[in-house]
Amino acid sequence: MIGGVLRRGSMRSALMFAFLTGCVLSALPLFGVPGPESALVLGFLLPPWLALVAARWVIDARRKGRAASAPELINSVLLSTLLLLLAAGLVLELNSLRGPRCTPLQGWAFLALGPGLGMVLAGLLGATCAALIPSSKIATALAVAAPVVWVGAGVARFFGTPAIFVMNHIAGYFPGTIYDRDVAITVEYGTFRALTVVWIAALALLLAATFRRAQARSALFPVRFGRLALAVLLGVVGVAGFLHGPQLGHRATAAFISEQLGATYRGRRCMVHVPRELSPSEGQRLARDCDFRVHEAELAIGVREPRRVHAFFYRDQDEKKKLMGAGQTFIAKPWRHEVHLQMRAWPHPVLAHEIAHVVARNTARGPLGVSGRFGGWLPNPGLIEGLAVAAAWNQREGLTPHQWARTLLDLGNMPDISRVMGLSFLAAAPAHAYTAAGSFVRFVQERYGRAAVRSAYADGTFATALSKPLPQVEREWRAYLRGLTIPPQARALARQRFSQQSIFHAPCPHRVADLQKQLSLQLAAGEPEAIADVCQKILRIDVADVGTRAVLVGAAARLGELSRAQRELRDLSEHWQAPGPVQTFARQYYADALWARGDRETARATYHALLSQPQTDDVRRSLEVRRIAAEAGGREADLAFRLLIGERANGADPALAMHLARELGELRGDGLGPYLAARQLYNEGQFDLALPLLRQALKRQLPTSSLRKEAMRMVGRALYATDQYTAAAKHWRSVREIESMNLFFESQQWLRRIAWRTQGRIKAPSRTP
Repeated sequence: MIGGVLRRGSMRSALMFAFLTGCVLSALPLFGVPGPESALVLGFLLPPWLALVAARWVIDARRKGRAASAPELINSVLLSTLLLLLAAGLVLELNSLRGPRCTPLQGWAFLALGPGLGMVLAGLLGATCAALIPSSKIATALAVAAPVVWVGAGVARFFGTPAIFVMNHIAGYFPGTIYDRDVAITVEYGTFRALTVVWIAALALLLAATFRRAQARSALFPVRFGRLALAVLLGVVGVAGFLHGPQLGHRATAAFISEQLGATYRGRRCMVHVPRELSPSEGQRLARDCDFRVHEAELAIGVREPRRVHAFFYRDQDEKKKLMGAGQTFIAKPWRHEVHLQMRAWPHPVLAHEIAHVVARNTARGPLGVSGRFGGWLPNPGLIEGLAVAAAWNQREGLTPHQWARTLLDLGNMPDISRVMGLSFLAAAPAHAYTAAGSFVRFVQERYGRAAVRSAYADGTFATALSKPLPQVEREWRAYLRGLTIPPQARALARQRFSQQSIFHAPCPHRVADLQKQLSLQLAAGEPEAIADVCQKILRIDVADVGTRAVLVGAAARLGELSRAQRELRDLSEHWQAPGPVQTFARQYYADALWARGDRETARATYHALLSQPQTDDVRRSLEVRRIAAEAGGREADLAFRLLIGERANGADPALAMHLARELGELRGDGLGPYLAARQLYNEGQFDLALPLLRQALKRQLPTSSLRKEAMRMVGRALYATDQYTAAAKHWRSVREIESMNLFFESQQWLRRIAWRTQGRIKAPSRTP
């Protein structure tokens, strides 16, 4: 049978095409191994070929009067699918031998479920077209067009629904954003492919019921009604599966997502869809936050958003991934006026960025509402993301994107703007690309005006928007960055922030993402043996993963393997030259383990030493509280240990933490106990209950300046959250004037928010540059 299949010229051409496609994919990072990316490309390209091969087989048999049967045709389609899959897949498999072996079985499973089943379905579609249509030309054209149209319907769902994932019976599975590395064969994809098998069986029965065996010229044979009835029944099952697609997780609709979330709140500019368990005050607060972000984006870009923005807030990234396809990544669909985010602490740290994408559509051309060449049809992700960063200008660890870009320059890692402002943006490490693009767009806006940025966004390029060549403007931007002042610890923090590789260059990104997910679960459970085991699995794939090595330090110490933990600590510093914050995490984890084993004094000395090194604000506060408690000893140390660390190194749950913090407050004369209690309430969104505790903590004096700074920030936010706008404005103005707190930027943001909320009754400050 193989010889008969290979004698057909169309099949030989298809095999050559599959082989060459495998060779081309092998030259591309991420696509050059069996996996979801290569399966998707093959799922797009190979099924039309098999539809053509099957159609030509039927047409040639009819033209030559050669005896043929439906089983023979079906077997031929299956064999041809296997040959084409092997022609491309074996090339990818051989190419994968050049690097670490990740998940070969899962990779081949993606190929089998993706282009494998897609080619079988397309082949039967092509054969059915040829069997039912007497005209050879029309049959051939429809045979090739049928799978292409089916794929096109899947693409249309990407643009016409909230989902960014697409499950298609021909092409297979498109998981969505490249920034989500956790891609696996899910139950939902398995049930979807079960429906594909139903459609395959329906077409096979249709062929068996209608395909001629005789040598007559007629295209049809007397119908076998039993097989036809069964084919129709299977077709009904397939249609029912499509209609229940949202419930099965095969596709998404806005109505279904809103129903699953359970609650909707209408603002002046936004409609927010939130989990039903959120209190009305929390839902309304999110709606107002969204309204404010629309207002701010309009001012930053210089346009007016005429339509209401729909903001979907999911319970967690797992629910978000299941319902619309994106897990860790936050998503905007400007052409649908939608943003999709998982719940975070209020005010949501990424909402402004996603809203900026939607508002920016008012300066874009084309149906997608994004920056791009050729009328918006070829997106420019550098401009798309750069404008969002520039419009939602914010600080991270006390640094603006300009200052972070300066650290990129100092580290020698700044990408050329010509590479960032285009599709190559996607191939760069995300932190590098977003920082560079956002800083450059903001610089152009500040130097050449908002109109220049809007013009570039509309054209998809800066070529016609500026009066100077892009390289000259880039030189001006770099010179501007070199003139900025940055704090001493910035470079150390930057080494950690900019250490992650692009997904295109990371080894086994999907396998590592799955292991990282397992590691998070084990850390939450506090099982050091399991933690160490997962760490070793990750390090066998990526030996230079210093973050995982830092976790391994603590796990080894908790297991009593102190010499191993110390060796890993030395290697982090001397061999791997890990960024300072990573080494801090490892040493803190090690000190926590020592404290758990009874060596509180060594733990205290370690915390004290770490505080002399550059740290983020959050880490510094955590270290300070640990050091203070360890120094105090006795009951205070026991309470703080149970609150912050615990026997399983996962801290206390909120209820126990409240009890421990209150008891700590009774033992200490300062404000540390009330502050820690207020932190628990604040994290739960109970701002009215947190506020008096914060005031008590400040009145009793907090033991460090960083704790006092954080308490002042929390007071200002809690005053706003509880609608005390006059008091909030007074508070933020006073905080703004305390230079040592370095809260001028944040104070200005909150004062603008207060002015907006009070409709100008409380005066807004000038915009922060």
